[in-house]
Amino acid sequence: MKVIMRKSVILLMTLLFFTFLTACGEDPVQSDLLNYVNNELSKLQKTESDISNKINGVIGTNYKNDEITYETLDKEIIPKYKKFLGQVEGVEPKTPEVKQVHELYIDSVHQEYNALVQLMSAIENNDSNLTVESNEKINLSAKKSREFTSKLTELASKHGIEMTK
Repeated sequence: MKVIMRKSVILLMTLLFFTFLTACGEDPVQSDLLNYVNNELSKLQKTESDISNKINGVIGTNYKNDEITYETLDKEIIPKYKKFLGQVEGVEPKTPEVKQVHELYIDSVHQEYNALVQLMSAIENNDSNLTVESNEKINLSAKKSREFTSKLTELASKHGIEMTK
């Protein structure tokens, strides 16, 4: 079974740096956002990257067979992803604006986790319909991930932070 996976949000974040555009006044959203990206998200970067690499190693063009995919999902990916999901949920931005953006990230991670669990079930039950549903969830996760990135960039711009690659 082939599955299309979304690109890692945190991998994208490794390419982004925040630069102050203005130095006047204290902006709590600006401070919270800088902490969120530079400290909170950066802590999650390696874990998400490792999980994404493991997923990409058994699906898509690297797919070998259902047994290998199932075993990798069951023994390696799902347990790590569940722990990762807990870490993502554990991030607690201080301002409502950053919390709102973070909720988009949580939704994206939840969606992908659920898709992977469903894919495992699809393999276990040899159910191609569940595979299709899993792919749809992965596509939705990718859409939510893009929305997260867009809203994060928009919020940064609004509070005098420039995101550069």
